[in-house]
Amino acid sequence: MVIFGNLLVAVGFYGCFLVLRQNSFASATVEIRRDQRLISSWLYSVVRHPMYAPALVLFSGMPPSFGSYWGLLAIPPAFAGLPAAG
Repeated sequence: MVIFGNLLVAVGFYGCFLVLRQNSFASATVEIRRDQRLISSWLYSVVRHPMYAPALVLFSGMPPSFGSYWGLLAIPPAFAGLPAAG
């Protein structure tokens, strides 16, 4: 199960990388720039904040990768709180 957890962590990190690659404006600071554009493809067509989706995969893999399954109890509420696009 540890290997599966490590795989989820790696996939989550890769997904975060892809989101940042698609949207170079992704940042912790909200600001509007003159050359900024609206992105509505790929993960942005499914969720409002696409960094959350791969982050949930990453966070889902952490408890099994550490051998602590109690942490998995926090995953369903986190998925339920993911805002949908629309």
